[in-house]
Amino acid sequence: MSVKELISRSVQGKTSPWLARLDDDKLYYIKGKEALYRGLVIEYICAELGRLLGLPVPPSKIAYLDRSLLQYNDEAIDNFGREDCDVFASEKVADVVDIKFSDLEHVTTHEAQLIFFFDYLIANEDRTLGENGGNPNLCINPITKKDNRY
Repeated sequence: MSVKELISRSVQGKTSPWLARLDDDKLYYIKGKEALYRGLVIEYICAELGRLLGLPVPPSKIAYLDRSLLQYNDEAIDNFGREDCDVFASEKVADVVDIKFSDLEHVTTHEAQLIFFFDYLIANEDRTLGENGGNPNLCINPITKKDNRY
């Protein structure tokens, strides 16, 4: 799997993901050297673990990014370097937004327990959400009030 097109940098995420099109013509959020190689492997393993636990984690893969896509994009060079590299790619899910505090009533007790257990297993300490916002790292479809499961 290879990156076919770099579209834009995402406004969310502390590891500076980019929206990109892979050669399957689907859109993905990709992360490169900002997450470090160890971080990319951890992202991939955690995504697989989340799916195995039954969490609605989008499909992900490790993809190849050719340096020709970086040539004339200084911002991308800052993020990925000047050489070919591997990136973590997480498929973009249509019609979802970050969950808001008021949406938590739509999360079942079982789902909340799974998320807590998952965060405990991977030692994730940065998932937060309160009345004034936070980093929920959880999405919901604003119309159906459900995650878009696969």
